[in-house]
Amino acid sequence: MSRKTRFRECPAAGRAITAVECGEGRHVTYSCPEGCSFNPFSTANYDQYLTLERQADEKLLQWMFPAAGLVSPGRN
Repeated sequence: MSRKTRFRECPAAGRAITAVECGEGRHVTYSCPEGCSFNPFSTANYDQYLTLERQADEKLLQWMFPAAGLVSPGRN
């Protein structure tokens, strides 16, 4: 069973594009406007970007400390 392709309206492309096309073409193929709700690097979505970055950092540290034989910060 294949996944349903989802389209989103892209103001930069002037047409509906797939989520994959949006992610791959962001700031390279398309000049994303500041107000685009799918642009995590816009000022309006900066809090969302920081949340994603914090989650990625936490996962990296959870993997890195045990792999290096260290105790994670906050765990004694």
